[in-house]
Amino acid sequence: MHRRSGGGDGRITNTLQGGAAVEALFDGSLSQIMVRPISARAWLSEIRGERRRLQRTFLSATVFVRDGERRTVTWPMIMHRPIPANCRVKEVIITRRRHGNSWRWAASFICTQQADRAVPEPTGAKRIAIDVGWRRVPDGLRVATVVISGQSPSFIVLPASMLESFSLIDELRSRLQASNRLGIEMLQSANLGSFAQPFQDLLRDFQSISEKRPVDLAKFCESDFFLLQARENVGMDLWAWRKGHKRLTEWLRNHHRKTVGHRNHFYQNKIIEALDQASEVIVNDVKVGEIAARRTSRSESPFVPNRVGHYRRIAAPSELIRALKLQAEKRKIAFNKLEAESPVRCPTCGSLSRKTRADALPQVCANCDSSFDQDVVACESLLSPAPTARTTRSVKARSAAATT
Repeated sequence: MHRRSGGGDGRITNTLQGGAAVEALFDGSLSQIMVRPISARAWLSEIRGERRRLQRTFLSATVFVRDGERRTVTWPMIMHRPIPANCRVKEVIITRRRHGNSWRWAASFICTQQADRAVPEPTGAKRIAIDVGWRRVPDGLRVATVVISGQSPSFIVLPASMLESFSLIDELRSRLQASNRLGIEMLQSANLGSFAQPFQDLLRDFQSISEKRPVDLAKFCESDFFLLQARENVGMDLWAWRKGHKRLTEWLRNHHRKTVGHRNHFYQNKIIEALDQASEVIVNDVKVGEIAARRTSRSESPFVPNRVGHYRRIAAPSELIRALKLQAEKRKIAFNKLEAESPVRCPTCGSLSRKTRADALPQVCANCDSSFDQDVVACESLLSPAPTARTTRSVKARSAAATT
């Protein structure tokens, strides 16, 4: 069992060693987890109101064990869908997320199923090559190039409106950092004698911290110094700062969660569209982490410029690849990684000489003056019968994977 908690979001994970049958989840034979049984009419009733009513149940889970005594918590729960009867429950994850001024709880049951028989490849199935990256284009941020054998290339582009949402995150972070500095200065210069006990001791403890971090300030804002004192005793300036600081913190937290969720949902929809009628997915295995960790020879500054790193964080290529791999596994599509040759050769004459910068789009060959999109050429090389790839790494679809 793993537990993550604190002042913010939290997660409790119960891992069932070897897995457990679905029946054991409902009959109370498991010591770690139990769900009150639900009527079959919760899924079969023609009346929506009856289904919603019957889907209400209770979830009991062990949160920790201390001195041999098991501590169990019970939550009311609505099961949105049934757990397949022929699977085994491997893990139960209970999460808590802040939504405005309230908390939202969710439970996820991680299950495994026996693999179905191999489905024959659909007629007209295609091999797909995908090159993941991040390039600023007029209509947004290109995060992937998709080339399907026998078809014109397509691109996954984050719209400009989404880039503006991420820019707002950076702006809110800057404003929050300024608010942190202001709050620390106000509390550090506050007069201890103007506060009664025990609030005077709380402020003294905060002022005694040599290097105050944002987390120290956040804890102090939620302490009894503000919660148990009247506004007049705290001071109007300090009270107004805390109110604005909390509002800014919640704004940043909620906006970041929504923006990242919109991006991931956008990725999922685009990937589902790209994998239609696919028989194999080949991803260019770009070592993004190694590139980001590089340093220039002259200084310790990053090899990747700050603005490029900013776009990389927005694109989140690892999240795109994770979603791509997950959708490929669900559809039992072969998923492979190949490292394409870099830099790519001119598709016309095969030369490596360029008239343009390495990051320019399009590239112009110095030998034959032809222009080409290096991302498209990289994908086409992955689909060629004899690809010029230096490293091959295959990731086989798991034989048993189902999440409820």
